[in-house]
Amino acid sequence: MKRKTKKESPPVDPVRRFLLIINEIRAGNFPNKVTLAEQLRCTTRTVQHYTVLLRELGAPLEFDRDRNGFYFSKEWRL
Repeated sequence: MKRKTKKESPPVDPVRRFLLIINEIRAGNFPNKVTLAEQLRCTTRTVQHYTVLLRELGAPLEFDRDRNGFYFSKEWRL
């Protein structure tokens, strides 16, 4: 009897990951590193790199401890 395997979708490319992170934050979902890593099929360390890059680009990225997730403290466009 063959074992059913879950079909894995291809990894998300870096630019698309970056844009998806921005969109999740803008949507007000308060994503954190773990939820973003699960959505993007990457590690939390990779998500950390993207958050650092966002801040280097001037994004007003903050972390809300009560909601356990990231948000933009003011309007920001890339």
